[in-house]
Amino acid sequence: MTENVIVSIQGQQVGEDDIPQGSELVTPGTLVRDAKGRLTLTYEEGEMSGMDGTTTVIYLEGERVTVERRGTVKTQMVFQEGLRHAALYEMPFGGVSMVVTARRVHNAMGEQGGELDILYTMELDNAVTGQNRIKLSVCPIELEASEPS
Repeated sequence: MTENVIVSIQGQQVGEDDIPQGSELVTPGTLVRDAKGRLTLTYEEGEMSGMDGTTTVIYLEGERVTVERRGTVKTQMVFQEGLRHAALYEMPFGGVSMVVTARRVHNAMGEQGGELDILYTMELDNAVTGQNRIKLSVCPIELEASEPS
C-alpha cells in the first residue's frame, strides 16, 4: 500500500457572472486504508488555499466521498452523485451553513493513487453560489534507495 504521495488539486468555481475562477495546489500527503477499510487521503492546506493551519482528510468509499477539514477551517462535506448533503463551514471569523449537491462523482482512486473528479453545486445560507469542480491526482512518491557508504 502506498503511504507517501504527491497530491495535485485543481479547483474551479463558476459563479453567477459565469467567469471561471481556479486554483491549483501540489502538496505531499498520505494515502492509507483506515481501520474501517476506507482509502483515506490526508494532506495539509497552505496559505495559497486560504486555509493555512488546516488538515484535509478525504475518505474514499466508492461513489461516496467525504471531505473533512480540521484546524483553522472545520467542515465535513459529503459528495454522493445526485444527493444533497448539509454541513456547517466554520472559519475563524464565524460559520455558515451550506448544502452540497454532487452532479458527478468519479472516483478512480486505488491503493497506488489515481484520480478523483467531483462536479457539484454549493448553496450558502440557501443561495446557490455556482458550479464547482475539484480534481485530484495522487501519485506515490518514489523513494530512491540509498547507496551504502
